[in-house]
Amino acid sequence: MEVWSDIKGAVPAETCGEIPPEIRDEIRRRFVISPVALRDYWNNERAEMALDRGPWQQPQDYLLSLDRREEAWIQQYATTTTSRSEDCPQAPSATQNDPDSHLSLLHKYAKVAPHLLPTDPAMNAPHLWHTDLHAGNLFIQDGRVSSVIDWQGQCRAPLMLQGRPPQLVHYDGEIILRNPENFDDLDAQEKSRPRERMGKSMLSYFINCGLRIGAPFFWKSWISLWRN
Repeated sequence: MEVWSDIKGAVPAETCGEIPPEIRDEIRRRFVISPVALRDYWNNERAEMALDRGPWQQPQDYLLSLDRREEAWIQQYATTTTSRSEDCPQAPSATQNDPDSHLSLLHKYAKVAPHLLPTDPAMNAPHLWHTDLHAGNLFIQDGRVSSVIDWQGQCRAPLMLQGRPPQLVHYDGEIILRNPENFDDLDAQEKSRPRERMGKSMLSYFINCGLRIGAPFFWKSWISLWRN
């Protein structure tokens, strides 16, 4: 704990399961769970506000902290702008421009938030997840991933809330694993689009199959998000 004693709000990391007492004590001494580092809790005026940044005991507490965070910011800092007019059709609408309307929606969210998570404990278990995983954040050496960068601002959160396919392999189009019947009749430029779609489809398909076997909890989360 002496290494992390200067992190305000941090608590010693607790372990569960059949772990020898000496290892449990070593983990408590070396590791802590700190307040969340997500940028949404620190950007602009929020960095100076006394917000609930965790650590949280239950996943529902995290969901409710989102409401409390935005309510506090609106009450202290929200301002109105000029209403929409013919001269500026892209200006915010009267409702969008009204802090009370935002607070009303947040109050409604707070009522349903505790019921949004699934009942499966595995889906609610906290996971450290990289939410910006693209080619620029990966280093490759000898054909293997040697390093992943840009972890700042990431956090541990319920798997159901952040277990999303990485941008690197994301594809939400129709899965196409074969060339169209008239593929040979297309010119080079016309062939490029089905080739691209088929390449993305195959990558998505194989990753889906691999996750279903190697990481079933993530696969279940992924499928739930896709279906919803």
